[in-house]
Amino acid sequence: MSLTSIPYLLLVFFAVIVYYLVSQRMQPWVLLAVSLFFYSTFDLRYFIFLGFSILTSYFITIQMQREEKKGKKRLWLIAGLLLNLGLLFFIKQYAACASLFSRAMGKLGIPVQLPLFDMIAPVGISFYTLTVAAYCVDAYHGKITAQRNLAKYALYVSFFPCILQGPILRYAPLEDSLFSEKGKKKFDYTQFTFGLQLMLWGFFKKLVIADRVAYLVNHIFSNYSEYSGFVLLVGAICYSLQIYTDFSGCVDIVRGTAQTLQIELPHNFRQPYFATSIADFWRRWHMTLSSWLRDYVYIPLGGNRKGTWRKYLNIVIVFFISGLWHGAGLNFMFWGLLHGVYQVLGQMLKTPREWIAKRLGMGSNLPVEQYAMRHRCRKAFQMLITFSLVSFAWIFFRMAGLRGGIEYVRNMFPLDNPWIFSDQTLFQLGLNSSDFIALCVFTLVLVAVDILQRKYCIREKIAQMPMIVRRPIYLTGVVVVVVYGIYGQGYVASDFIYGGF
Repeated sequence: MSLTSIPYLLLVFFAVIVYYLVSQRMQPWVLLAVSLFFYSTFDLRYFIFLGFSILTSYFITIQMQREEKKGKKRLWLIAGLLLNLGLLFFIKQYAACASLFSRAMGKLGIPVQLPLFDMIAPVGISFYTLTVAAYCVDAYHGKITAQRNLAKYALYVSFFPCILQGPILRYAPLEDSLFSEKGKKKFDYTQFTFGLQLMLWGFFKKLVIADRVAYLVNHIFSNYSEYSGFVLLVGAICYSLQIYTDFSGCVDIVRGTAQTLQIELPHNFRQPYFATSIADFWRRWHMTLSSWLRDYVYIPLGGNRKGTWRKYLNIVIVFFISGLWHGAGLNFMFWGLLHGVYQVLGQMLKTPREWIAKRLGMGSNLPVEQYAMRHRCRKAFQMLITFSLVSFAWIFFRMAGLRGGIEYVRNMFPLDNPWIFSDQTLFQLGLNSSDFIALCVFTLVLVAVDILQRKYCIREKIAQMPMIVRRPIYLTGVVVVVVYGIYGQGYVASDFIYGGF
């Protein structure tokens, strides 16, 4: 069941109605039933893996907190992490590792053929495995008390809006709202309206922008060997737009769904393409993954507490793991390592960059009030450089293999055909002129909203408007999604990019 489908909307409204009609004790059971039904619409075999993660982490954390000796607690933690993260690694990485090992041994003259399995990759396993791992570690450190009610714990792991693509959840912030611990929740019109607003904005991002620009992106990346220069540059920039609107649109739908039930899920995006550095980008992009890697990988490795070079190594390790989490291909590993190198170079070159900025009269020490224009120019330049570096890395993320990414970059330079912007070539790359113009207009709307969102809560501003103004705004949003959303033969609404991870 796709998050952008009519059945999903019907399921949400059914869940909302039943949820607010039943008693406090039954509210978590309603959410669990809806969550299990939602997950069952994909493949019943996926329940084997979901059930394994739920049951192993449930019993292990309870046993862990019964133990008084730290050594035994640590053994239980290691068992829980090995079982769950090991399963994730086996499903996502085993085939690639086995093939790579067999080829390497073959080149050494040692014929070794490891068995390959036709593994199914359960929907959402990358996300709920990290949720479970965080729960185990937090229980070990005493940050949370292990949930004794198996049904409630199963709800936490399988909560239906976010099991597919996150956000990656932490137990403590969700415990009260997810389980109605503070009393029966009564229908709240404001929260319900805010939730629908956020869902509508997610539909706009996904159906109107992401799925429209996907035609252009797919055409260019599938035929990259036939193009060069500016065509490939446009493809890279458009993929940056596609992956942002696709993934953040999904998260908006998820968070909006939860808000209709008065459940506040964590933010996952904060205008990432307005970042002024790669480090800033990762504080804004896929925030729950970034914080998970920081808390459960970077800090345990020593963080920045063991010297400069150890800190740099830890950063590279973290981003390499991020690449592995996304996929087994060398392209994902390279993408992760590239971001790690970006981060390290950014820190190593901080002093020279500041020296150059001062020489140009744009140092960060200048009073903002007196040199506002210089500060704006510096910030705009930093945003441009950061976006360029991120878009360059996205090329390898998008390609099917590392070799393809290298060939794409090789064909892109030099930028030798700028006339594509005037000779109608742009309208022969998967989108006609009207669709391309519509894409540009809706992208400008997205940018304008992101700019305003930095200063105002737009949803609250709209909610404060008179009904005579509010309703046309909502109606316009619905009409735009219905009329300009990409549907039709061959379209699969469930194909969110991050759904593949």
